[in-house]
Amino acid sequence: MLPGARKPLRYLMVGACCALLNLLIQNGAILVLGFNYVAAALTSFMILTPLSYALHATITFNQKERQSLASFARYALQCVALLGANILLMALLVEVLGLNINLAICVATVMLHVIGYLSTRYFVFGRAKVGRSSVL
Repeated sequence: MLPGARKPLRYLMVGACCALLNLLIQNGAILVLGFNYVAAALTSFMILTPLSYALHATITFNQKERQSLASFARYALQCVALLGANILLMALLVEVLGLNINLAICVATVMLHVIGYLSTRYFVFGRAKVGRSSVL
């Protein structure tokens, strides 16, 4: 394996697990609990944001000792920003460029995973250095 490929591969594996959990949570909320899709999506977001933060901190970036409320706040902010970026990107790809919805989902997913990896690595966990504060 290439030396720099471990973190991106672990990021993809954790992301795939979280995506599967997202499907299970949303479908369970809709089919079992009777939630509408918006409530199901928000429920999943509320469950998966702290869970995915913990998984990325421990598995992807080996940052157990550097987890903090400030880094979680940065992670949650990043998740909200990526959600907004996904909506805007999908609108651009489907409504403006006329891409098929399934192709647009694939393109957006790849683009946002790259952005998500970089922002998690450098914005969420890359800020705290020895002697530096880990504030927002």
